[in-house]
Amino acid sequence: MKKAVIGVVITIIVFVALVGLEIGSYRLGGFLGKERAKMTGDINTEVVKQEDQVFKNSTQYIENQINQLSKIKLEMVKAGDNEILKKALAEEVMENFADFDARKITNDSLRSWFINVLDGVY
Repeated sequence: MKKAVIGVVITIIVFVALVGLEIGSYRLGGFLGKERAKMTGDINTEVVKQEDQVFKNSTQYIENQINQLSKIKLEMVKAGDNEILKKALAEEVMENFADFDARKITNDSLRSWFINVLDGVY
């Protein structure tokens, strides 16, 4: 009787381990496959550009970018006369948002501030 119970427990453990390995290898295989494609140049750059463009036009991406810009603008206002902090924040905007389309910002004040920062006026 004990051997049967031990056999069932071992079978269950092996089954769970195999299922876990299958799921893990699927996830790693997808990740590793992309990495291999990058290293060997097998990746279709046009498809990647199209997917990137679709992502950058998504509402979620645009809203996130606008929220981040709003937070940076608020920090810049809080900085007051601290020119070093203002310059650091402006550089962050220039570095991280240089390719963001200002026309997607619906708030006129934020859009104007963003354009000014990109032009070096802050």
